Amino acid sequence: MHLELWEDFLDAMAPGGLQSEYNAALKDCDIFVLLAFNKVGKYTAEEFGQAFGQFAEAQKPFIFTYFKPPTTQSRDDLKSLWAFEDKLKELKHYKTEYRTIEGLREHFSNQLDKLAANGFLKLSPVDPSAQAEAPAAATTATVTKTYNIGKIDQARFE
Repeated sequence: MHLELWEDFLDAMAPGGLQSEYNAALKDCDIFVLLAFNKVGKYTAEEFGQAFGQFAEAQKPFIFTYFKPPTTQSRDDLKSLWAFEDKLKELKHYKTEYRTIEGLREHFSNQLDKLAANGFLKLSPVDPSAQAEAPAAATTATVTKTYNIGKIDQARFE
């Protein structure tokens, strides 16, 4: 499994700006995960738009939207969340809420299991020796084929 994070992109100037590089990476993603907390910023909304446009054309990437209940008192930030939620409703897609990073991990892991059951992912048992070496990666299965996953700003949500 290959995870695309904006933090891993080269910080050098790019033709069209760095956001164009992030948007281009979305075209090769199989799974797109959007995490929202206190607001949905301009670039987050743009990346979602790119992922949804790709989905409308090719039925991929699978798009997952996870929202942590906001703690902000900023009316502008809340308006951005509400506007984005309204957009999702128009698309007949509804957000999934999470309260803790552990709950998010469990839910998303279950979603990956469902994708595997439908033949999208092929999972194999985890090697117990690998769990001892990398406890953070200790799950019930590992992906045996590479899939690109676009993800936005995970560090802000832990």
